[in-house]
Amino acid sequence: LLVTGALVVLGLGGGAIVTEALVRGHLAPPDTRVPTGLYSRTVAWDGTERSAVRLATMPGARNEWRQPVALDEIPESLVQAVLAIEDQRFLEHVGLDPRRIAGAFVANLRAGGIAEGGSTITQQLAKNLFLSARRTPLRKLREVALALALEARHSKEQILEAYLNEIYLGQDRGMAIHGVAAASSYYFGRDLDRITVGQAATLAAMIHAPNRLAPTRHPEAARQRRDLVLALMTAQGRLGEGAAERARREAMPRRAHPSRSVEARWFRDAAAERIPGRLPTRGAAVYTTLDARLQEAAEDAVQRGVARLPGRPEAALVALDPRSGEVLAMVGGTDYGRSQFNRAVTARRQPGSAFKPIVALAALSRDGRRDPAFTLASVVEDVPLDVATPEGPWRPANYDGGYRGDVTLREALEASLNVPFARIGLAVGPERIVETARHLGITTPLAPVPAIALGSGEVTLLELARAYGVLATGGTLAETRLVTASRVGRGELSDVDPAGQTQVADPAAAYLVTSALEGVLDHGTGAAMQQVRWRGALAGKTGTSNDWR
Repeated sequence: LLVTGALVVLGLGGGAIVTEALVRGHLAPPDTRVPTGLYSRTVAWDGTERSAVRLATMPGARNEWRQPVALDEIPESLVQAVLAIEDQRFLEHVGLDPRRIAGAFVANLRAGGIAEGGSTITQQLAKNLFLSARRTPLRKLREVALALALEARHSKEQILEAYLNEIYLGQDRGMAIHGVAAASSYYFGRDLDRITVGQAATLAAMIHAPNRLAPTRHPEAARQRRDLVLALMTAQGRLGEGAAERARREAMPRRAHPSRSVEARWFRDAAAERIPGRLPTRGAAVYTTLDARLQEAAEDAVQRGVARLPGRPEAALVALDPRSGEVLAMVGGTDYGRSQFNRAVTARRQPGSAFKPIVALAALSRDGRRDPAFTLASVVEDVPLDVATPEGPWRPANYDGGYRGDVTLREALEASLNVPFARIGLAVGPERIVETARHLGITTPLAPVPAIALGSGEVTLLELARAYGVLATGGTLAETRLVTASRVGRGELSDVDPAGQTQVADPAAAYLVTSALEGVLDHGTGAAMQQVRWRGALAGKTGTSNDWR
């Protein structure tokens, strides 16, 4: 068999040179096997990934859960358990084990079927790395050739480390679990360095048939196979009888511990567009600004809010840090599977009354050296208005159809009165309102028409959130950030979205508008927010356009 294996290396695919080229450099550090994925923001970057939550794989990457570990981070009990059950002569052979093959042949002959495998750890790794699951007459020969080449090219330690990071060990909600560290987290809810001898034996036992021997679903089958592993460990001198007996008394886990991951698919798509160049489908990590807890809360809020409305309309949500510009949560719709269109960053909609704070900012800001045209105490008429336009007369009306006579600008904003704001817009000038919107980061083209004061122009939700952020920071606009850094393998971190702030609005005017927006949520159209338990001041604005949208 060893002679046959050598002939295979020389005879398949153009000879040993081709086979060596195939495996050259393939056993890179284990983290290069991890699917290129998105990770949440880290509170304090310390050069590791421990504080980051996995959000999703990037487009094109496989849906896998991996936690790469070095061989010296894997407990010795687990290494010995795997060697005992899978390849007891791993440190002695050169990729093939003739005694194991002969033993498997006899066992299978007696059983009348496949009862035992003869593949070494190196053969299994070669199959997992290079070959498809499709069985062909030449597949086993290719496996042998690749195993011999791997042994010639790499050390036993490198092969074992790659194997323990590569092996398939079940499913987590449709996501393939690869490697012993991810499996330890899923089945036992603990880091790999904290597993017991019994748990190590259970993981080793699963390699033979991960789904059929999953301890959370088939505890009795898993227990029997685990006990076999423990028996082999003692028989081979890898474990004392006392330790084995204690391990046999360990109970199987009753429940799994799914990975803490947030899909955040709309955010993922938006983040992918900001990454320069093309990342490999494996071995890269993209660190984002997303807050996993806020994202979960945002998705829940959208679903609960839409469920209360007739016809289940679409919805979107953006939460950002106005000082840093970091997008902390993003929901682009109600069902990503049905529609991948990101309504948070792409959809242009009329903001309606949510645009009034921008009009108020223009009215309360200095125009060059001239004093502001309005103050919060300025009196504005709330009486019928008829404006001549090229399209015909424009007659704005309040949402309740009534009029209040004289009101202050503050009162008009708190009660979201259309007619007074139409008058304010005419006094300030539609062109200046559009210019103010540009300064606040709204880049969507806006027509300078009288109705702009009531939010007739279309903007994206992200643009509107940025504009509100300027009010919250006293007139400072921060560059929007979704991605902070990326890295390939164990390489250096690369900055992606640079941070930056610019003063774009009159700080005094921004303060006054924010003050009025506090009144909106205290006793104005957004008074329902008083039900929210919140420490500190709240400021915001309700907004609808046509048909209460």
